[in-house]
Amino acid sequence: MLNRRDVIRRGGAVAIGVAGLGAAGYLPAKAQRPDASEESRAGRPYRESYRGRTIQIHETEYGPDVRVDGDPLHLMQLGANAYVSSTCHYEVLESPLQAARAAVDELQGARLLDIGNGMNFHRM
Repeated sequence: MLNRRDVIRRGGAVAIGVAGLGAAGYLPAKAQRPDASEESRAGRPYRESYRGRTIQIHETEYGPDVRVDGDPLHLMQLGANAYVSSTCHYEVLESPLQAARAAVDELQGARLLDIGNGMNFHRM
């Protein structure tokens, strides 16, 4: 689990790396991987394998239903194109897919545990 010091270090390293890539002209205009938003909004579930984990997204009348290896990932939508998950609540991401990928990165192989009320924790 990250503490504030880890978040600040991680954020600083990312900022320095992004600044270096931008100065070198290597920063892509758009992400290379597809976004699941159009696919899931059309009513078709989106499924992908990311770092050996299965991410599934299905749009419901209440918002996106996101699952990692079949376990539900709690998301909050903060506004248009702004999501946070229960595992990565310091990062605001642009889509449910990006939030699910960030959760997989944070889990580092652990599984999500449902603690009720739609919230998750992970088990090491």
